[in-house]
Amino acid sequence: MKRFRTRMQHTSHASRSTAGDSIAERLFARPYFRQLISKTSAEIFLLALFIGGITIFSLRHPYYQITDIRIDGVDTYAREHVEQALREAMNIQTFGVNSKNYLLFRPQELEKRIRASLVVDALSIEQRFPHTVVIHCTEREMALRVVADDGSAMIASDGQLVRWYATTTRESDIPNRPAIKISGSILSHKLGDSVLSTERASLLEQTFKIFENIQGHHIIDIIYDTQSESGSIELDSGLVMVIRQDAHIETQFEKARLGLIKYPLAKKIDVRFGDKIFVSF
Repeated sequence: MKRFRTRMQHTSHASRSTAGDSIAERLFARPYFRQLISKTSAEIFLLALFIGGITIFSLRHPYYQITDIRIDGVDTYAREHVEQALREAMNIQTFGVNSKNYLLFRPQELEKRIRASLVVDALSIEQRFPHTVVIHCTEREMALRVVADDGSAMIASDGQLVRWYATTTRESDIPNRPAIKISGSILSHKLGDSVLSTERASLLEQTFKIFENIQGHHIIDIIYDTQSESGSIELDSGLVMVIRQDAHIETQFEKARLGLIKYPLAKKIDVRFGDKIFVSF
């Protein structure tokens, strides 16, 4: 009986499947249904053409071209780099159309390119329909200038490289910051590299601040030997001070001050060796 019922069930299912196929065949065979399918396909095709036409029209219409670009929070140097990054981001082709179109513009691509050319603390890119882009950029604060054999670089207070300039750059185009000299190359470093340790950068800042409060003496140059702990400070009065970078800076300056009182005609004061002061005239 079980085998018979199983066979009957299979036969029943097969009959229903055949009947369903037969109904579908008869339905598709009717002229009205074939016309309906053809009409629906034609409508879908026309709708797709319409949407495609609207899309192409929007992508190429001048109304959606980005024409209003605003860049805030940067100086001339940083603005040039932001504008260059913007030109590169807008030249990216999508569907044969460049990204100058508002609908195809990709803020994340622009942000990536800006961060590759500038060290920034804050960056935001805002799109305003239909053709405006607003860029707010805050570059890392520059504390010092490091001058090397092949150019100079601007350094943040933590020793991080923020900008670099070739030797051909005019002095008037370089921000006015306290400068030190080092031997070797600076242009071989990448943006964001630690050119100076945080401790040494802090020492330099402290050095300049101290001399701001010493009447009659102003720093012309600071030269630190990257291979040792010695450094020399050249003042506009003609005096050269030789110090140790790893010793307490204020103590050394106090020794130099007392040495100047005792030897006012000194041209060089070396305060690297404990309580001893070596003076040259």
